[in-house]
Amino acid sequence: MPNRVPLSQLEKEATEPKRQEQKPPGMLEEKGEKLTPGPPLGPTPQEKPREVGAPRVILKVTSAWPWELSPDTLIIDEVKVTVTHHIFLSSGSTRQIKLADVANISMISGPIFASISMYEKGFGSDVSMVKRLWRNDAVRARRILQGISVLTSEKVDFSQMTVDEIISRAEKAGEVVEVV
Repeated sequence: MPNRVPLSQLEKEATEPKRQEQKPPGMLEEKGEKLTPGPPLGPTPQEKPREVGAPRVILKVTSAWPWELSPDTLIIDEVKVTVTHHIFLSSGSTRQIKLADVANISMISGPIFASISMYEKGFGSDVSMVKRLWRNDAVRARRILQGISVLTSEKVDFSQMTVDEIISRAEKAGEVVEVV
């Protein structure tokens, strides 16, 4: 004798909407014969919240690779400049200079490459230099460095600005320094 389900239970199942199983984020979902990725596991890079107090990277410039086997890097963020010199494979040195301590920024350029030098206040002839940058990258980095240095001395608050706003204001301030 087959199992009989009372009519009231069948009516109840027919009127209630079917509940779909909630899958954990990141699992593949079936759609027809294809499997598609489910919702992402965490926030996307655009949604990723910024840590409070963590400076944002504004510009990163690397020396020309084919001519430099171990390229040097120049990283500019809201409060400091980081210059990393790679000597051989994993050996090298890193120097960080607060933007408030940068006394002078100069650039030596040729038709293809350029070098940026930064002089720090209070250290006399101590210079941080990044060589063999692509000329356009060096010009932009110098302009942004000078602009952020000017804006920092004017006590501009970068915390409420996006990175694009900081770059545009710094480039404008850096251009004014060029003309003077």
